[in-house]
Amino acid sequence: MSLLIVSNRVSNLVEAPGGGFKPEPAAGGLAVLFEMALKPGDQWLGWNGKVTAGTPPATESQTSVGGVRYSTFAFRSGPGEKFYRNESKDPKDAGKTDFTNGTLWPLFHGMQSAPIKKNLLQAYETVNEQFAVRTKQQIAPETSGIWVQDYHLMSVGKRLRNKGVDKPLGFFLHIPFPHKEDRARLSPAVRQGLFDGLLHYDRVGFQTERDKTEFKNFAVEELGAKQDRNGNLTAHGRTVKLGVYPAGIDPQFYANMGYSTSDRTRFDQQMASKNDGAAAILEAVGQRKMLFSVERMDPSKGIKQRLTAFKDFLRENPDQADQVAMVQIGNISRQGVPAYVQYRKDVLKLAGEINAEFGKPDAPAIILSEKTFSRQQLAQLAHNMAVGLVTPLRDGMNLVAREFVEAQDPRNPAVFGVSIGAGVSKDFKAAGAVIGDSTQPGSLKAMIADCVKLTTDDHVETRRAVHKAMQAANRRDTALNWSESFRQDLVGNDNVRPLFGHVRRIGSAPSV
Repeated sequence: MSLLIVSNRVSNLVEAPGGGFKPEPAAGGLAVLFEMALKPGDQWLGWNGKVTAGTPPATESQTSVGGVRYSTFAFRSGPGEKFYRNESKDPKDAGKTDFTNGTLWPLFHGMQSAPIKKNLLQAYETVNEQFAVRTKQQIAPETSGIWVQDYHLMSVGKRLRNKGVDKPLGFFLHIPFPHKEDRARLSPAVRQGLFDGLLHYDRVGFQTERDKTEFKNFAVEELGAKQDRNGNLTAHGRTVKLGVYPAGIDPQFYANMGYSTSDRTRFDQQMASKNDGAAAILEAVGQRKMLFSVERMDPSKGIKQRLTAFKDFLRENPDQADQVAMVQIGNISRQGVPAYVQYRKDVLKLAGEINAEFGKPDAPAIILSEKTFSRQQLAQLAHNMAVGLVTPLRDGMNLVAREFVEAQDPRNPAVFGVSIGAGVSKDFKAAGAVIGDSTQPGSLKAMIADCVKLTTDDHVETRRAVHKAMQAANRRDTALNWSESFRQDLVGNDNVRPLFGHVRRIGSAPSV
């Protein structure tokens, strides 16, 4: 059984040793998921980042790797610039906010977003139409189903139905579904236009139970859907089944790299010869206990709140200024969006102020790097940190949190702190991770203080127990289990191959 997977972008393909190509996913995110999700016979379709005049060909690039076909296409000029305005090269678009990054992303993450104007909603529909056209062109007789990914493409299913496509259609939302108070900022017509497309899929998946419940209640209350006794929705003459599919990583990737060793000196020497950038940060760390975070420079990630909490912690505990510091990896993101430009400036300014108050020339309190590191380099850094912090205001997959756990030495693991806004917070809280609330400065400060206390040798048994429980959660909710459970629920599959345990489908509607 093969799937046609449709997403905004696909993994970059790079030349492989010995010839051919291989996918090169970045750390975290959708690309890492699909490194394990794809099977021979599958096809992955997405935009290639180009906007062209006239009518571009159905696909501009098709490359097969390991039996999987990677296909990309270009947008026609016009709607592409409105949809992804920061990709536009037209001078008149400079400094303008695009629809996906300036409006939809903030809306789904509970932040103030630009208003949804009629022309931008039309651009969203036009781009979804282009995706639907390209998707239909790629459907083959052996295609068992079509699996559409994320908030960019919520209307693709509706448009495929309008084109007569009757194959099973699935959709997975990788980010939180907007809360009721956030949706209330939209007019009823915009809410209808934006979200009704989700009711044309056969199955819609969410990262958490809360997200599923938010959508189900909204669909019943405002979109006219009916709920049956099994929790399924009926709308537009079809049944829509909802499920929760926690996304994960491949723990074996880290096991194969030798992160279980307790000989950190030997491990670091092996990695330093390969990754000078990460080694330079470790040299700056010295003997201090380091708090570690890595994410894009994005307002939803809570970087400013975390740095402020760290500053407050140091002010209340001046004796810790020479003992602890923070490594913040903040990848530059969406610099075509004014809000992101300003956010980056604010973070850099705040980090500078903290270093001026608490740092020394050879020992900064904040080591902030905007460099892009490989997964191996990030794992090397995480392996040497005393505390890992993932504290978004509101977020979805948080794969980097799971990766941090797998990079630890189980005999002497780091402490882990997570905010209640993170998608992994429920599982990691149950495992014993330190919990905070990024919307409450005092809560984050207390979380940092608790994490630092747990770094001492007399708490090693506690750290081991928590780490073991978090690893168990990682092995239950792997990338493979995520994809196989959705695949099975969408099209059926007698050859489910769970990794590190059973396939879990939380809240999935029973097959009827």
